[in-house]
Amino acid sequence: MKFIHGHDLQQHASALDGWQQHYQQLTPGKFMGALFDIWLADVRLFREYLNLKVVQHMSLAAPNVNLVIPLQNDILLGNIPTCSGIAVLPYGVQHFSLISGNQMDVLCISLPPARFLSLMPGGAALLTPTGYHITLPPLMLDNLRRQCNAMIHYLQHLPARQHTDSLMALLRDQLLDTLRETLASIPPAAVARLGYTTRHYIVARCHQWVQDGQPGEITPDMLCRQLKISRRTLQYSFQQVTGLSPVAYLRAIRLNLARSSLLNTPAEPVAAIARRAGFHHCGYFASEYGALFGETPSQTRALAAHR
Repeated sequence: MKFIHGHDLQQHASALDGWQQHYQQLTPGKFMGALFDIWLADVRLFREYLNLKVVQHMSLAAPNVNLVIPLQNDILLGNIPTCSGIAVLPYGVQHFSLISGNQMDVLCISLPPARFLSLMPGGAALLTPTGYHITLPPLMLDNLRRQCNAMIHYLQHLPARQHTDSLMALLRDQLLDTLRETLASIPPAAVARLGYTTRHYIVARCHQWVQDGQPGEITPDMLCRQLKISRRTLQYSFQQVTGLSPVAYLRAIRLNLARSSLLNTPAEPVAAIARRAGFHHCGYFASEYGALFGETPSQTRALAAHR
């Protein structure tokens, strides 16, 4: 069992072995995260907590089926609220993104496709690049959450020398039995595709322009001209997909790009990093940076020396 607790967003994102992840902070405050990661033989169970809204960029190397069970708040994955059941993450894709709620506290069960298909009749239809959401009866969902949390709590307090292969296999079988009871009788109406709409496309294009370092100032009017949409459509798309205004979301992405440079290129002047991120006044950059991350650019640079 692995337990990670810390205040470095990128170290947290990279702590999950086998998942290539990069997180970008969207709401103000000092980051705090926790991760409990357990291998129950060939089935993985982990719980992840984040205290802030982030956008998560993921590449899943292993061909496993990943079932996400939110404990509080929805994850903005596609167009379906995800707090009322299980989200089956996109399967067989190289890269995808999701946006957490203002806090994120989720369980994830990662298992080989053959095991998933043995648990859910017709489950093969859910293994698609878009992903699905399965709405569960509240009592059934609570039972699944309780069992997962009980296993994590039990192993967290059990000495590591007692984490034997036979114990892990026993706990895996108990978890699979609960999943089988949960998934075996799901009616078709409870399964919904995680569709991606024009609003998601608009946000993704704007995000990519900022991420790629689009020259010149990126304003809402410029984005509307590029995408041939109205200001109202732009505003509505960002509010629906991210929970933030276009200006707030894209400013946060630019500040995250600057933070990455501060951590990874210690010899580059702060003013040059700020300009590349679209901030041409150092005082304004420092003010916005501090408001989002709760520290100054120089404090971030000092952290890089101790990584």
